[in-house]
Amino acid sequence: MRRPVPKIGVTSTPVVDRASGTLYVVAKTKERGRGNFVQRLHALDLATGAEKLGGPVAITASVPGSGDGSVGGMIAFDPCASTSVPPSRW
Repeated sequence: MRRPVPKIGVTSTPVVDRASGTLYVVAKTKERGRGNFVQRLHALDLATGAEKLGGPVAITASVPGSGDGSVGGMIAFDPCASTSVPPSRW
């Protein structure tokens, strides 16, 4: 059975930290007016649903490389093309 992969919204299985009462989740959004995609890490309070730890935080990264999309010897994280790894089947 093939599961659909969301294009916008929560893109992977959330993680719960019971000790701190926090739900961690990554969400992909398309910004209004600019048309660009952003992925953000949310830390949500399990009791209230409120953001914790000053979040959400936009996910950004770059690594040295010369592959597709390389600029000046660096490859940047592309929030539109990059996806989270889905959970494994047990």
